[in-house]
Amino acid sequence: MIVSEKLSTVGTYLYPADADVAETSLDAAGIEAFLDDENYVRLNWFYSNALGGVKVRVREEDAGAAADVLAGASEVGETEEEIEPPAAPEICPECGSTDVSFVTKWAVFLVVAALATATAIAMGEGEALFFFIPALFLLTIMWRPRRCNSCGERWS
Repeated sequence: MIVSEKLSTVGTYLYPADADVAETSLDAAGIEAFLDDENYVRLNWFYSNALGGVKVRVREEDAGAAADVLAGASEVGETEEEIEPPAAPEICPECGSTDVSFVTKWAVFLVVAALATATAIAMGEGEALFFFIPALFLLTIMWRPRRCNSCGERWS
């Protein structure tokens, strides 16, 4: 770069990494870009606000093309995000209501089994667990965890 050339600021960035991305985009487009205050901010990032961020500068004659490249680069970044649609709400098969509650079967099984084990051991009846735990397991498998709060219907 010749010292007498005038430079134009086409972007300012809080973080040096963002300025590096902008500089790389401009270099890929064939526009020579320079970063001002990059080293100050890299050494102490608290200076970024005081200095006005890291500035991306180009020659004055390339300023319009550089602004177009940077605007295109920000649009590409925005369109790459995938937005997932929200999950469909649970609907009662009986009345069609969406006021449905759900209980995790295995959490209930573990809590009841732990309480039963503690009670049986405290009472000295540990042998009863050989019958109680399999019965509780079978009941858990058959239990329907979804319940409509409007009509009371239960389903799996």
